[in-house]
Amino acid sequence: MNSAPMQAALASLPEGKRLPVLVFLHGCTGIQLEEGTVEELAPKAGFAVVFPDSFARKVRERNCNLGDYSDGQFPAAYPYRWAEAEYVRARLAEAAWVDQDRVVLGGFSEGGIATALYERGSYAGYLVMGWTCHSPRPRMAGLRVPTTAPLLTVVMVRDPRTDWPGWRGDCGAWMASAAARSLVIDGAGHGVQSHPEARRAVRDFLAGFLEP
Repeated sequence: MNSAPMQAALASLPEGKRLPVLVFLHGCTGIQLEEGTVEELAPKAGFAVVFPDSFARKVRERNCNLGDYSDGQFPAAYPYRWAEAEYVRARLAEAAWVDQDRVVLGGFSEGGIATALYERGSYAGYLVMGWTCHSPRPRMAGLRVPTTAPLLTVVMVRDPRTDWPGWRGDCGAWMASAAARSLVIDGAGHGVQSHPEARRAVRDFLAGFLEP
């Protein structure tokens, strides 16, 4: 958040202006093209966007194998992601330019899993992309975000990351609130952000936080 482009953008804000913020957790390979799509969408919806870089920590190792979409190589990955989300939220709480009532947590793939399982309740809403909430590993299954918080989950029907017995499906089974929506796109691929239907859904979801 101390980068030169960020500071220049903040300097151009009208005095007293506060912005909603999307904190977006990247996938298991780091900040890639999928996150670039979100970086484009969020400002169009009136949000600033912050990408915590999990690999900024020297001891952090990759948790996935892109060849077969397996994971588990770095068991501390999810505690790391939750700590990153909490750290960024604390930093944003100190920033005068942030609309504190409209800070949303989102993530893609590994970041989406971390978002779905984030229990600390310090965000106004949650965006989960590229994850089904289904897993044969109990610690990874389901949703742990506050049940009344606005929530959007987006996944492709044929996602190679989750196209295995025990992993297929969507997050709808764990939703108990009208504020939550599970979008299942009839398509194939893991990088769901680039699909037009997903893009519309994300814009609409974020725009909902700007309503009076």
